[in-house]
Amino acid sequence: IPHRYGILGQETTGPGGFAKALRTVPVVLEIAERYAARRAKDGWFIDFTNPVGIVTQALLDAGHRALGLCNVAIGLLRAIAKGLAVDADRIVLDSVGLNHATWFREVRLDGRPILADLLRDHGDRIADETGWPLETIRAMGAIPSYYQSFYDHPDRILAEQRAAGTRAAEVMEIERGLLELYRDPALVTKPALLDERGGAWYSTAALELVEALGSETGRDLVVNVRNEIGRAHV
Repeated sequence: IPHRYGILGQETTGPGGFAKALRTVPVVLEIAERYAARRAKDGWFIDFTNPVGIVTQALLDAGHRALGLCNVAIGLLRAIAKGLAVDADRIVLDSVGLNHATWFREVRLDGRPILADLLRDHGDRIADETGWPLETIRAMGAIPSYYQSFYDHPDRILAEQRAAGTRAAEVMEIERGLLELYRDPALVTKPALLDERGGAWYSTAALELVEALGSETGRDLVVNVRNEIGRAHV
């Protein structure tokens, strides 16, 4: 629908994202109420459902103990770890902003800030990963989420979307193929087609968060929290 009015459409941002929120928030709140009736008072509700920022805000406004989780941060973190050939557990991202409209203003390796070094030595790779020009990233002194392009270059993104077709049509085709593959009871490996659906590293992000919430020491993870909390150590 946004395309009809010359506006870019996407499942988590802009009018498409807001329309998805209108469909999703009532369902998530119903699930949360059912969970609240069964859980201990100190239980957590972890939201993966897009648009994560709006859905998590709705959960918090309704009084639920909730955190939102997105794979943008862990995707960038894992890409940096791979590029540096280090274990991902050694890297921490300092993230600010609203979900799907975030900046990573520092990257730390073993506690040492390395963003300036990354932009100097691996800038081209970071630019490719985020879709932002390297000179812009260097001028900002922070790595923007690739979703920021929807706000900074809407005309270009709209033209690309119109040329490629809608994300909804792409996803529906992918899911039709996946459901056909899952009909086979002998399927025991992850289908390659699943990688095209999006959501890479979600299972890892979820397990890291569950582990952190259940530990005494915690760890630094990028999650959706209330603005007044700021940078929370989870």
